[in-house]
Amino acid sequence: MAAKKSSEMANVSTSLLAHPMDSPSANAPRSTDGSSTSDRSGLKFSTLLGIWKYDILLCCVSIAATVGLVVVLALHDGKAQKDWSGGVITLNTVIAVLATVIRASLIVPVAAAITQGKWLWLRTRKGARASEGRSLSDYEVYEWASRGVVGSTQLIWISGIRSIASLGALIVIFSVAIGPFTQQILGTTFRSVQSDTPGQSLILPRAERYDGFVESAITSTHYTYGRIIQPDMYAAIMSGIFSEKTEDLTAVCPSGNCTWPIQSSLGVCGECAAFSPEIKYNASINDSGWRMAYLQPEGSEIWATNTTDSFVVRVIGSNTGAHFIPSFGIEHYIKPTHFNDSHIPYLTIFQTITIPALEWDNATSSMKIPPSTGEECALWFCAQAYSTRVDSGVQSQTTVSTWSEYVKNYNPQFPSNGTIIDNPSTDLGEQEYGRPENWYMIPDASTFNLESGKETYFSIAEDSILAIGGDLNEIFVGSFNTTRMYGSISQPYTSNVMMAMHYFNTSTVVQNLAKAMTNRVRTSAPTTRLNTTPAANGTINGTTVPLSEAAESQDGELADRYAGAAFTTEPFFQVRWAWMALPLALVLLSPIFVVWTVVASWRTGTPILGSGLLVLLGCRVEDDIRSRFAGVERHDVAKPKAAGIKVNLERSEKDGGWEIRNVQGDARVVS
Repeated sequence: MAAKKSSEMANVSTSLLAHPMDSPSANAPRSTDGSSTSDRSGLKFSTLLGIWKYDILLCCVSIAATVGLVVVLALHDGKAQKDWSGGVITLNTVIAVLATVIRASLIVPVAAAITQGKWLWLRTRKGARASEGRSLSDYEVYEWASRGVVGSTQLIWISGIRSIASLGALIVIFSVAIGPFTQQILGTTFRSVQSDTPGQSLILPRAERYDGFVESAITSTHYTYGRIIQPDMYAAIMSGIFSEKTEDLTAVCPSGNCTWPIQSSLGVCGECAAFSPEIKYNASINDSGWRMAYLQPEGSEIWATNTTDSFVVRVIGSNTGAHFIPSFGIEHYIKPTHFNDSHIPYLTIFQTITIPALEWDNATSSMKIPPSTGEECALWFCAQAYSTRVDSGVQSQTTVSTWSEYVKNYNPQFPSNGTIIDNPSTDLGEQEYGRPENWYMIPDASTFNLESGKETYFSIAEDSILAIGGDLNEIFVGSFNTTRMYGSISQPYTSNVMMAMHYFNTSTVVQNLAKAMTNRVRTSAPTTRLNTTPAANGTINGTTVPLSEAAESQDGELADRYAGAAFTTEPFFQVRWAWMALPLALVLLSPIFVVWTVVASWRTGTPILGSGLLVLLGCRVEDDIRSRFAGVERHDVAKPKAAGIKVNLERSEKDGGWEIRNVQGDARVVS
């Protein structure tokens, strides 16, 4: 309807111009075919542009709307949807409005140009015979082409895809897709964005010092110097031993997606190293019968019954106690072979030896000694650096670095200046022999995310090491035996710890135990560097420093350094620019098509008649053609008649006006 209205408006302004009474070319000399020899000069090009000014203006509007659309999309591409300031009007609504303006302002001048194109089509080209006119039915095809897709498709069929008229028809056809294409331009992508959750609420537990122990009047091998382990640490040890898996500390992450910088903390390390005990066969007889003696490199003896049934003994020992078979009550000391670093104050070192069942060799009439396996394990305080993150509610923590090298400071009131008690089973007293008051570590600042240029200490009180080590030495002593007796399996063991070591695997138990103790240290110990004992001094690289200066609280400075960041998934605008190709192409081709129509009309002197009823005011139909349609009242009857008539748009020989003439069999050559 908009195209028809525009064409009719053009008719109002041009039909009289084309009328012989007002046209400057009406009285101009005409050629033998009735056309004016000065058609081109009869209408100034500036006047022609004035006639098409509204159509040209609409082309400019479509270009401006397209530029506006591109600007709007560019400004919001990659921006968060929550930042849209349009209120109830969404960005999609703005795009839809601009797309409507683009199509409406684009289709009107194109439709007008197609309507004008039918007059160019009916004008026989110069040098051709008049009989080569166009089918009268083409007039209707052009009319329908200016109104929709069906007519435009027919226009392409009759004019050929290479004709300029087909360009206008293609614009009409593809303009229908402007709306759907522009709706596909704007998409949504989801990104992880840091939320406004305060960083202080995302601090992970960490510790820089541990000094947990309980004063006790008991002085024994395992309760050295009257210091015993704290109940919460003992509970953590038991939990680590009897749990199939010890989990990392749960990080508080309200959004379900959080990251933290590298977190450094005091913790507990544990490790096992395999070794092959050189066990030799020996036999002796005592009052109880035959016994098999296995000799280790150190010469210690492990006794087992002389049986050919399934027999496995798991012997556990510690660095200060002994491994033994309780049924015989024989103690044996071990010497660490793998964990012997003098700079590490080990909490405990123990060895496990697995001895398979003995086998009787009939050929030699003697017992066969199957190969045995052994593991040496240790636990010690260490500094650890963690990488922690939570993704979609699933937490992952990785230990990126570990520092275990210690230095020690001594309380100067002890004259021995650092003589460590080698035999904790003997109560020698604090005042008689000196011992370290603190063990501390100074790890690499960059790896452990420590303040650059300022030494940060991780420290452990000597009393805590002795208290925890005493209990661990007692725990990891015993055995687990599997013996077939009287057709049934009996599994004697010295403690539930030995049973856990047998079923869970020694290395697994040690790893679980180390993590459980680490979790307890991180959640119970303060984030201060060292204790505040005024008399305590330390030596760092040969320089004595008062350790009390390093004991200030770090809560303020650590809040920013170790604070985590919570992330939420938010929608962002994403512009898919490829979908702009069609609208841009149509907007650029539309003015080209309109301008070409204007120039072609000016060059050929074709009148600007438009369409509609007002066409009859500026262009007549030859009487012969009218007579053929006399009495025809149905379109399906008129259409075949029109298809068989060849016509041409020419100047009338009578009055110089424009006339549609029947040129069937006309042998004239158009000049």
